[in-house]
Amino acid sequence: MTLMERAFQANPKDTECLLLLGYLYERNAGPERAIQLYERIQNETPKWTRLAGEKIRRLTQSLMPVEH
Repeated sequence: MTLMERAFQANPKDTECLLLLGYLYERNAGPERAIQLYERIQNETPKWTRLAGEKIRRLTQSLMPVEH
């Protein structure tokens, strides 16, 4: 478990921590893991729903194969 994951476990209601963890996952662990975190934010924190939704849409589109 990473330091950020431990920090989040200590305060699971800290949405800003979750957003930072999602960003780190986007860069290091892959978009699937980040999407899971952003979905959690959407479900738990109305204040961040729109931002999390935008991040999910962007990541989901990046996973789709390009059609020619």
